[in-house]
Amino acid sequence: MKNLNFFPVIVLLFLASCAPHKKYLTTDPTLSVNKEIKDIKNEKERINLIGISNRNGLQQVPFNEWYHKYYSEYKPDSKVISKGKSKMKGVEVLAFLGTWCGDSKRGVPQFYKVMDEMGFDEKNLKLVSVSDSDEQYKRSPNGEEKGLNLFRVPTFIFYKEGKEIGRIVETPTTSFEVDVAQIVNGLAPTPNFKTQALIHANLEAGGFEKIEEKIENYGRYVSRRATGPSELNAYGYVLLRSGKTKEALLIFNINALAYPHYSNVFDSLGEAYLIVGNEELAIENYKKVLELKPEDENAKKELKKLGITDFTMNN
Repeated sequence: MKNLNFFPVIVLLFLASCAPHKKYLTTDPTLSVNKEIKDIKNEKERINLIGISNRNGLQQVPFNEWYHKYYSEYKPDSKVISKGKSKMKGVEVLAFLGTWCGDSKRGVPQFYKVMDEMGFDEKNLKLVSVSDSDEQYKRSPNGEEKGLNLFRVPTFIFYKEGKEIGRIVETPTTSFEVDVAQIVNGLAPTPNFKTQALIHANLEAGGFEKIEEKIENYGRYVSRRATGPSELNAYGYVLLRSGKTKEALLIFNINALAYPHYSNVFDSLGEAYLIVGNEELAIENYKKVLELKPEDENAKKELKKLGITDFTMNN
């Protein structure tokens, strides 16, 4: 009788081991894949991918030139690869890139190289190309980035059983193979731009008023901890282009407090005030740009549009 009871257990264990991996990152099969868009930027015609993409799209003209270059040139550390290879089961990745972005052109092929050598099943990768247009800045047509704090590309978000276990933002903290191995082994490193992540978390928790009340403290914190003025500047533009103007102005103002000697932070602040219709503060900030960088043509152009020909701060 004991043997009869034991047999069903063996069968159940066998069936469990053969059970297919449940996918959480599904893609609508009706969506177009590797859709190309053409536009003109800086008087040059461009071709980019937008929306759901895959490696096949990156291996087509004109993307194949940089894809093959960076894939073939990257030489991952084989010892580190082995540490990640045994932990790939059940891992899924949601990756965002911009085919217009230098960091994406370099980082995405390197990421593929590492994941290939670690034996990752590419069916468990969802790849999304985002836009850099003013109207859809770092967004995809289908909104896959919503709620994910996407403000830099490339961004690789790792999941297991539907839960995020780590991410790589723009560039790895050490190398792709080290960061991936740490993530899949449950030792995810703190990704880049942790200052932005903290402020974003506070905003998402409904802390707008609290941040506004302590804006000087946030300015000091950012000046000590951020990677530089571009960290919050990029975040501010993501908010601004998505219609969150109140939050964008808050971020740009924090950045101006943190980096009062950088003309670009005041240029961004001036642009944001123009968008919300506050011409007085737009003029004030564009004049601040010229105080720091007298030759800045964009600030002069915007001030002239606003009827200002005297560029001094006192007028």
